[in-house]
Amino acid sequence: MYLAELLLKVLAYGLLHHKTAYLRDGWNVIDITVVLSGIITIFVKGPNLKKIQMVRVLRPLKTVSTMPNMRRMIKTIF
Repeated sequence: MYLAELLLKVLAYGLLHHKTAYLRDGWNVIDITVVLSGIITIFVKGPNLKKIQMVRVLRPLKTVSTMPNMRRMIKTIF
């Protein structure tokens, strides 16, 4: 589901070249990091994936990125 959302956003906004491109927003960088780490841990098996699996802890931030008020609160905290 997250991968489908990511692909649709990249198709809609572009990846990098436009002013409103997908990777120009910091929240989207977190989103793509979480989605790619999930995909890597599904397809690659091995004992050395603990660091990549730890990135999946950021998955709740993906939900926060859709709520403008929560974004403001997180920015204030940081």
